[in-house]
Amino acid sequence: MMRSLLACVAALSGLCLPLRAQAPDTGVPAGVRVQTGVLYEGFDFDPGLGFEALRQMTAPVVVDAPFGARTDVTVATGFAMVEMDMADGSSRSLSGLIDTEARVAVRIVPDRLSLVVSGTVPTGIGAIDEQDAVLLGALSNDLFNLSTQSLGGGGAFGVGLAGASAVGSASVGYALHVRVPLSYEPVSGGGDEVRAGTDVRLRVGIESAVGRRSFLRGAAIVSTRGQDRLNGQGVNGVGNRVAGYASLDTPLASGVATVWGSGLYRSDPFLEPTAVGAAFVPRGSLFAAGLRWTVGLGERTRFQPEVEFRTASAAADAGGLQLDPLGDVVRLGGRLRRPLVQGAWLLLEAHAIAGTIFDGADSASVRGVRGGLLLEWRP
Repeated sequence: MMRSLLACVAALSGLCLPLRAQAPDTGVPAGVRVQTGVLYEGFDFDPGLGFEALRQMTAPVVVDAPFGARTDVTVATGFAMVEMDMADGSSRSLSGLIDTEARVAVRIVPDRLSLVVSGTVPTGIGAIDEQDAVLLGALSNDLFNLSTQSLGGGGAFGVGLAGASAVGSASVGYALHVRVPLSYEPVSGGGDEVRAGTDVRLRVGIESAVGRRSFLRGAAIVSTRGQDRLNGQGVNGVGNRVAGYASLDTPLASGVATVWGSGLYRSDPFLEPTAVGAAFVPRGSLFAAGLRWTVGLGERTRFQPEVEFRTASAAADAGGLQLDPLGDVVRLGGRLRRPLVQGAWLLLEAHAIAGTIFDGADSASVRGVRGGLLLEWRP
């Protein structure tokens, strides 16, 4: 959950502006940042998929705070509501708090090596009715890229190391993280306990100037996951994933243009614990690319129009080697960040989405919108 909450908040707050060198004494430690707001995402589908509409509203709360000279703490939680209109005229809905996650980073060697400890408290919707399980599949669809893709679970804890070093004119970063989920009962009154496998993830990134005015960033992530367990019994082998990201920033007119691309390849099929047991997740891939332009409107306001394309594919069964298309989606819109009062910022987002979803030989068009209003306070 933290990944999704922090991603959606960071996307808006990414239009960062320099803070004033001196701020008034508010009694809050310098460096504290509080973000909250409302995000709405809605999709309408043509007939052929079994459902006709999907809507989600999220109210995230993210707090970043330093503790001493070497420790930073991030806590994220929020409220989510999701609704789905089915093709038969019925509807499904879930709402409530989502899991609360905390991350503590301790700088062992300043600017070189940090210890990262994370934990998830199961404050969210862990157990649901079996008929509502269809909502979980829609939320986790990477083509929709919803801000909150999980409403709850059994909690987890993790630990890792992150570091950085200079290699010539470039900066290289690396991180190794281990996450251990805890077991929980996903179906109300079902009696079954599910625990996802331990996840081990390695990330290596690089940042470097290109020429005099451009800047290149890239990252590669390799992860592997141990056996998932259903009622204490292993239900699958190891699942492996490889992901990559690259972006190039370069001046354009009075702003900065960014071209980026990312990809994810799931090399092995595996079983994913869900609210109704272990669901098969086949071999698959996801690719996304986009272009955005960050430009100043006045001295302290930033506007960021952008366009993004996403496409996904997956094998038809466990032994399948050929990847069949799952869909293509285009997102067009922009973000605006402007000051309200000293130390407080307003962040707005508006996007339109259009594309096609495939289900074997059948296909259906999808149309959607995404809008957000976030407030950021830095005392």
